Amino acid sequence: MDPGNPNVLYAASYQRRRVPWGFNGGGTGSGIWKTTDAGKSWTKLTGNGLPANPIIGRIGLDLARSKPSTIYASIEVGASGGTGANVNDDGTLVDPGTQGRGGGGGFGGGAGRGATPPPDPKKSGIWRSDDSGKTWRFLSNSMDRPMYYSQIRVDPTNPEIAYQGGAPFFKTVDGGKTWRQVQGLAHSDHHAIWIDPRDGKHLMVGRPRPGSS
Repeated sequence: MDPGNPNVLYAASYQRRRVPWGFNGGGTGSGIWKTTDAGKSWTKLTGNGLPANPIIGRIGLDLARSKPSTIYASIEVGASGGTGANVNDDGTLVDPGTQGRGGGGGFGGGAGRGATPPPDPKKSGIWRSDDSGKTWRFLSNSMDRPMYYSQIRVDPTNPEIAYQGGAPFFKTVDGGKTWRQVQGLAHSDHHAIWIDPRDGKHLMVGRPRPGSS
């Protein structure tokens, strides 16, 4: 919700279906929506820099309290690994004879597997709008399993500082271009993020209880 205008809200829809024999975590029903009349009508935001792939998965959203025209979106684009669907990052099937699952497990689109490739707007990543959702620009592929985390939160006083949940916890200080691991946390699995609206240095992160999945 825009803190200066309660009639303006943003929301994300997520097309998904989980059954005992599989999981479908994306489709044309996923997207970013905006209302300017307190929810009476909604407009789906498309194009203008947002991913063109019709298969969109889970989306995380947050706007900057200090600059409500600035919005961050973590977007799962296309078929991605790490969903339990045994697919690689490019949507190809995992070879049953190989070890481990395809893609999606590393942060930054290749962490731990050599040099990180250049940012690719055709893959899952972080997008930003500075005009209340009219236009968007791609920032980075740095994110961790979007179908599992998708938590992004913006500092209440500085629109260039934001945080992402994941394993582990990440922070940007340059408007989303680069993300670094936050040190000193006792646990590595972070699903919820709360920032004190009056003090950006006061944060709380939530994790699953020990032994849960």
